[in-house]
Amino acid sequence: MTARAPRRAGSACTPARSRAAAARHIAETLPDGRHAELAGQSHEVAPEAITPAIVEFVTS
Repeated sequence: MTARAPRRAGSACTPARSRAAAARHIAETLPDGRHAELAGQSHEVAPEAITPAIVEFVTS
């Protein structure tokens, strides 16, 4: 199966850096994949932290 839709892998900086590494790997593996790391965020991402990443993804 080939992924044809735009895709983004995101990660928060805390608590586990391995999750960020996994998200980066997914983004690098997928055609046209992109990764956005949300500095200072955990699993419950603040809306003001994720909004710029969503806007960039939707408008690019």
